[in-house]
Amino acid sequence: HPEIAKSYNNIGLVLQTMGRLAEAKPYFSQAVAAYERSLGGDHPNLATSLNNLAGLIRAEGALPESRDLYARSLRIREKVLGDQHPSVAESYNNMALVLCDLGEYDDALKMCKKCLRISSQYYAKDHPEYLNYRGNFGIILSAHGRKEEARGYLQEALSGLQQKGFTETHVWIAKFSKHLD
Repeated sequence: HPEIAKSYNNIGLVLQTMGRLAEAKPYFSQAVAAYERSLGGDHPNLATSLNNLAGLIRAEGALPESRDLYARSLRIREKVLGDQHPSVAESYNNMALVLCDLGEYDDALKMCKKCLRISSQYYAKDHPEYLNYRGNFGIILSAHGRKEEARGYLQEALSGLQQKGFTETHVWIAKFSKHLD
């Protein structure tokens, strides 16, 4: 049932937020299986659970598996939501980050540019999500060896998020600060 799948996904999110990745993983896997059984293979909720499972697997370091799950989530979101939806932008962002982790910098930059193009249609330039995507673009540029260009994106993201009240304890602030050092 979809509500059971939603519950599994939410439990997984709570455990992941608490840093209990090993405990969260089976809940995300159960959410994926339950959504597939109850809603079929092309539903936005399934794509979200796949995205969450991919993020956890990326954090564990299983990058090829994470990439494959992110790619499946992206395909579903594009098919069901259209290629200009904010959730599709999120999928492009996540694909870009895992591709960067895999050293596939050119593909990562392409994915991140698609994310920015789509998200700029939905978010104001000072929206935290848009700033996160811009900062992630900076991280990818830096990994690609384009440090000076990256610095501008990272500083823009940091400054904008700090103006919104984000502090150094927030994961995005810490992530972008680390890449500026």
